[in-house]
Amino acid sequence: MLRAMHVQLPLSTVPRALTLLTGLFLVGCGEPGPDTLAAQSYAEQLEPLLYENGLLADQLYETAAAISNEQLDAETVEVRWQSRIAPVAEHLVDQAELVQPPAAWETRHDELVSIWRARAEGYRAISQALERGDREAWREGRKKADDSKIREERWFIDANRDLATHGVTLDQLP
Repeated sequence: MLRAMHVQLPLSTVPRALTLLTGLFLVGCGEPGPDTLAAQSYAEQLEPLLYENGLLADQLYETAAAISNEQLDAETVEVRWQSRIAPVAEHLVDQAELVQPPAAWETRHDELVSIWRARAEGYRAISQALERGDREAWREGRKKADDSKIREERWFIDANRDLATHGVTLDQLP
């Protein structure tokens, strides 16, 4: 005998769940169409970049935690920004520019490259501000990086909404 289960989900999860279920339904209905193949191709091209994006996030979290725990002096923080954070962010932009997205994803990919470029510029500005001891430049770099982070979050939400209809999702920070 089957018993009905009652599961209560927060309302914020309902649209995402419906999107994922729609994607699963569409994927299960025969051969993938050209739009699905394009979505899959794009996701496959982005996968290595997303791992690098995750490594960049790890560097930031590790540095922030060490600063918060007073484990790093100012010189070490400066070196980390110059050698671990800003260069990785810039490399990620370089790699993203090499991606050849399917036509259906070109505009959206250009937006992601723009977001990551602005973030890299913000991180480089922070690095240079730390080197010069320039608080105002640090604030400007931080604002640019923070604004980019918000734009990146929105980009992944929107992209995953559209990709899910093809049975594909991107893990922003794998």
